[in-house]
Amino acid sequence: MGAGIFNDRADQMLIRIQPGIKESQMISMIQSLGINGQVRSWREYGGAWGGVVGSFDVIASLIGGIGLVVAGIVMFIVIYINAVNRRRQIGILRAIGIHRSVVYVSYLLQSLLFAIMGIVIGGLIFGFAIMPYFQSNPIELPMGLVSLTIEADNVRNSIIGLMFAAVLAGIIPVANITRQSIIKAIWGAKRRNQLNDRRQ
Repeated sequence: MGAGIFNDRADQMLIRIQPGIKESQMISMIQSLGINGQVRSWREYGGAWGGVVGSFDVIASLIGGIGLVVAGIVMFIVIYINAVNRRRQIGILRAIGIHRSVVYVSYLLQSLLFAIMGIVIGGLIFGFAIMPYFQSNPIELPMGLVSLTIEADNVRNSIIGLMFAAVLAGIIPVANITRQSIIKAIWGAKRRNQLNDRRQ
């Protein structure tokens, strides 16, 4: 009879949390209940598999960082080419009394618009195309089936990084051009256009 008392008792409990809930907060809540037992995260419980997942996190961080650098370079090139082609217009605006800050703001808004459009389009593609595909067709690895997930912290950091890159891409090219004298900006651009016309 003594052995039968423990037949329906569990010695372990596995808790699955909903997306968006931090693991550390859930562990703290369980520990605050005063349960006489060990409370471990899935990384600690999984042992070696936690290292594998950590490697995936490092790879994802590297890919995200490279993507932000590439996005910043592309925006810089686009804004720079646009500013160079409009060097004469910028010089004329400065000649009639338009302050440099107005030119800065106009190109800054342009680069921020590019960044916002990229965030929206990328979010739509990832949320409505890539995520559903991998949820229906997970990758089969020795550890099991692996799919893609979106973590709010990573998304927030990526958005902040992209907006910061957009600010730099909008200010640096225009700052280099507006640093020139007004005469050089106007006549230098005019002379260059005349040479291009002669070559054609």
